[in-house]
Amino acid sequence: MMKLLTGFLIKINIIGKNKVNDLGDYMLNKLFIFFIFFCILLISCQPENGTTTITQIDSIDTTTTTTTTIYTLSKVKNLSIERGSGFLKLSWLKENYDSVKIYYSTTPDNANKDQGIFLIDLTSDTSYKHTGLQYGTFYYYSLYTVLNTQYSEPANINNLTLNRSMKKINFYDELNWGSVNINTHEGISSQMDNIGNGWFAFATDELEEIIFNFKNNSSYLPAEGKFFRTSFDEIWVKNGIIYSYDPDSGVNPTDELCIISVNLHTYQEDNAETKLNKVTDVIAKIKPDFVCFQECGQHKDATVSTDDRAPYQTGIDKIKVGTKEKETNMVYLISKRLFETYNLNYNYYWSWAHYGWNVWEEGVAILTPHKIEKYENRYISTADTTSSIDSRKAVFIQADVPNIGKVNIFSAHTSWGALQPGQYDKLREFMKEKEIETSPVASIVGGDFNGDAGTDGYKRITSFTGGERLMDSYYIANNGGFNDSTMMGDSHNGISRIDYIFYNYKNKIIPKTAQVYFLPLPQDSDYLGSLVSDHNGVIVRMKVVK
Repeated sequence: MMKLLTGFLIKINIIGKNKVNDLGDYMLNKLFIFFIFFCILLISCQPENGTTTITQIDSIDTTTTTTTTIYTLSKVKNLSIERGSGFLKLSWLKENYDSVKIYYSTTPDNANKDQGIFLIDLTSDTSYKHTGLQYGTFYYYSLYTVLNTQYSEPANINNLTLNRSMKKINFYDELNWGSVNINTHEGISSQMDNIGNGWFAFATDELEEIIFNFKNNSSYLPAEGKFFRTSFDEIWVKNGIIYSYDPDSGVNPTDELCIISVNLHTYQEDNAETKLNKVTDVIAKIKPDFVCFQECGQHKDATVSTDDRAPYQTGIDKIKVGTKEKETNMVYLISKRLFETYNLNYNYYWSWAHYGWNVWEEGVAILTPHKIEKYENRYISTADTTSSIDSRKAVFIQADVPNIGKVNIFSAHTSWGALQPGQYDKLREFMKEKEIETSPVASIVGGDFNGDAGTDGYKRITSFTGGERLMDSYYIANNGGFNDSTMMGDSHNGISRIDYIFYNYKNKIIPKTAQVYFLPLPQDSDYLGSLVSDHNGVIVRMKVVK
């Protein structure tokens, strides 16, 4: 197009030279042509979404070519956050700009350079720690890059709260201790109040986050040296599960989603079938809205199931035989046990990406009690053959959740190392495409991301680099839980946290409670579900604000 337009202008210029006799008219004609050419140049240099372009004219005359310098400002790269008691730290990468300006507000609509509170102007710095924040208050930030006094589009952070309000913990005494002490990680012990029907309670307004366990004489729950964690106003702990409501009330919140994510380790565990049953029993107890599975496989030579429950299996993938899974398919077996043992109808969608250990068709799945209205699977890796372990998929479903609306859920299992950035970006591209197509209330992904919290991969997916920013629900629910572990069976201060439940930053979601589950405890206690894989699971409860 530019070549055609330029050629057209040259022809006009030649005609002008031949037909214009007066020198002044010729010069005006020349300037007019230059003006049109310059406008076309500006149009051709317009930036992509989210950028600002500044054009600097170095010289203009009728005999020489115009010199033009184009600067492109982008949103702050690799924007990440860290928060603690009374502070929030923002970090980013330094690029081609003069400074970063930060504005904030306690209301989202005012968090911009025109209405927000100007916080600071930083030139060479790549981080800023905002201290003295008020507890129980939401803070919304906009960060701008500035070059030659021109502002970029803002990078926004929202839905983060520092929650130092009155905290109340309710504990159900399933062991009939009769009296219960609550112990904090810092070594503070307090007797809980007996409030009847097996429940005990403790309240404090001294802590933003409580890391705690329960004790009677020499007995501990979950175990000595093992702790629960919460930043939410009030929780109930029963049989090792954290609830955001009284589980004995018979009234569940109508504005809340419960989501579980766990890597099943594709039959590589000792007593794999027993552990699969444990996963099923926990699902029956919690009754989540969605369960995201990774390393969820079936044996390539297994017999095809003739189970009459086939109609409950939603979605037909190319690896299915007709409408039926193979008898060893892990999500099929969980769904089958939920129906036969607990009379719970859970639909699922499953797809596999590659062979594990050369015999297991290994994939990802989503399980839900809600009707699956849409579904799709997609490779998010460059590799797309079943023979490559680097072939990685995400599966998608949409379900209409009562009282909440249409929710998009994804389950993903990404590679590690250098392959991560591309897969993270493809995943967010998949999520974005489905958001545009289906207009959901929320867009959520659970998965094994093979990247520790705080590493480059984590910073990428929780920033605007490569796609829309995803929010780490576990960290937002637990202010001090950034370095908790979901790998190798340890609870806190373990090896790594690589299993996440993320949601789109634009969603009106408030994570209420989150816990690491399926943990090994002394004396083979199953109070926290016990170990079912080389990964722990993650359980998150989140409020959806319409």
